[in-house]
Amino acid sequence: NTICVADGSGSMLSPVGKTQIRCLDVANALAIYFSEHCSGQFKDKYITFSMSPQFVDFSKAQSLREKIEIALLCTDFFFGTVDQRLRSLSGKTYHIFFSVLHSNMIGVVGKSSHSFNAAVFLSDYAFT
Repeated sequence: NTICVADGSGSMLSPVGKTQIRCLDVANALAIYFSEHCSGQFKDKYITFSMSPQFVDFSKAQSLREKIEIALLCTDFFFGTVDQRLRSLSGKTYHIFFSVLHSNMIGVVGKSSHSFNAAVFLSDYAFT
């Protein structure tokens, strides 16, 4: 039972090496992959890390194309200083992160199928 948190900040528009693939494309692809392969309450779900973080749910998407479109719609790019970005991550994103955990665990504490195992943060960590 793992939840992904994918970075949607402005630095994620940077290319990967000398390719036309952006860091955002890689993060979204990994968020989709992890959410598809997760079991439990976080199957087909992840959280965005941006100025307006969101809890993204792919459960109604019927194709990979739909999941990519949902991921792109849920990304709002955030350009800012290191302090601003860290405040956004530690504030809004963590609020959603822990709210999701809390709401999914109410009434099922102690049941192994609903316990929280890990979080995967997908970011380029380019704090400029």
